[in-house]
Amino acid sequence: MFGTLRASVPRVGWRGTWVPLLIGIAGGILVVVLTSRSPRLALLVGGAIPLGMLAILRPRIGLLLTMFAICLLDEFPGGIGDTNVGGDEFKRSERTPFYALSMGVPSIYAPDVLFGGLLVLYFLKAIMWREHYPFRLDKIGVAMGLIAFATLLSIVIPLCGPSPFGPAVLDLGTLGSIELKNAVVHDVARYVPILQYKLFLTMFPAYFLGLFYFRSARDVEAMITVFGAAMCGAIALAAVRLIRSPSMIAHLVPVVFDTATVAFMAMAVFFSIAAWACGHYGAMRSALQITFSALLVLFILISFRRTMWGAIALVTPLLPFILPRRALGRLMLLFAVTIFVAMLLLGGTPAGHAIASSVLSRIGETNQNNSSTLYRFVLLVWLVHHGTDVPLFGYGFMPLWNELVRIRLLTISLESVHSLYLWILLRMGAIGFLMCTVALGLMFARLREVYRLVEGERYKILVGIIFLSIVMLLFNGIFNPVYAQVRHIITLGFTLALISRLPYIVPTSRHSVPEPPRSRRVPEQS
Repeated sequence: MFGTLRASVPRVGWRGTWVPLLIGIAGGILVVVLTSRSPRLALLVGGAIPLGMLAILRPRIGLLLTMFAICLLDEFPGGIGDTNVGGDEFKRSERTPFYALSMGVPSIYAPDVLFGGLLVLYFLKAIMWREHYPFRLDKIGVAMGLIAFATLLSIVIPLCGPSPFGPAVLDLGTLGSIELKNAVVHDVARYVPILQYKLFLTMFPAYFLGLFYFRSARDVEAMITVFGAAMCGAIALAAVRLIRSPSMIAHLVPVVFDTATVAFMAMAVFFSIAAWACGHYGAMRSALQITFSALLVLFILISFRRTMWGAIALVTPLLPFILPRRALGRLMLLFAVTIFVAMLLLGGTPAGHAIASSVLSRIGETNQNNSSTLYRFVLLVWLVHHGTDVPLFGYGFMPLWNELVRIRLLTISLESVHSLYLWILLRMGAIGFLMCTVALGLMFARLREVYRLVEGERYKILVGIIFLSIVMLLFNGIFNPVYAQVRHIITLGFTLALISRLPYIVPTSRHSVPEPPRSRRVPEQS
């Protein structure tokens, strides 16, 4: 009787209807209250409540939405470039819209809350449903452990020395996106290195989320679809900016400013080209992919990101090596036709001539009379003269605002150094730099193994494109600081998790260790 009574009572839980209904009612009341005070805030809350509920009920969908936003939202609003062409240099410190505003706690931003919340949800799900943790100590796992250990050493050991946070008063002319009210100067200075470390370490939550997410081939296909949708959105945003202000091209104002967006666009183009060369598209799909890729190439050109142009030029010759031999003929034909059509359009049409002139003008700015080029050059000069003075374990959290470098009339500090490699050397020292180099070698070794292991051209292409993306990131890291590579680092962690999980979720050429069952729950008896 008690069993029948218990069975007749509806269950109330997160997967039921009562809790979401109560949350919806409370959220609706909150939106009504906020509407009278701030309609914009009410709109944001009204949109965040259903998305938050969806993420709680379905962490997988929440993660897909988060990665869609990470891939779509670029670093700066359209038209924000150099001051001499009507841009606003100060707004360039906002980074992505996700990282533009603090949550009220120093160095805590929206992606941190999203990643942290999703990780907690996945952990709770694994505990409640008794699922195994999908971590395997492969070469990528060892590489991530080395980077984590190097970071820990660089933080702990300098803290044991004298004045680990530097002098009490520092030159704080630029503080990035950190805005703290009623803060003491030297206290604010301490948050800047912490913020840089935190941005660098975002690859770890992204990596762990990827390990939880990638459980089947369906998850891989869903992520490819989300990435493609984000690139379609990026095309739409860039097109709107260009339509509103066509003079951006003539004034060399970037339509797409963030290097990560340009890198994502290049990855989408490479994937489309590789799939077409392998004959994966029919006639109609080929026409759509050609249009899609042509628009992406156009916006890559008028992004005026010289670093990413160099990165794309570096990896393009590597594309044939990740494809099967039967696809090389179609690939060479496509390259020949593309070069012919591009020369015809750029040289034979007014719009193409304007784009070509702007691109050549931007390339011509790469000289020592340009402040951006001179800045990178002076960093190299400093490294040659003072590289041996860096502590073995780096400076850790010590602010470097007072470590000035001068050349001609240019004076800079090493706090926001524009090089990922020099940042690692300064913060982690020679020991940390060596450990990160070894970790990178392990990542490439595992990429090579997985490329040979998995079956199916589509998955081999995917592994190859991830390899190209890492090479582009390494090239971009020569010239850009850690705080300008947030989205690069997030996607790096996520794609490394995909490489770790891929041999266990798709067909492989050799027998692999089967995955343990996802759930060890004993089914209830009826």
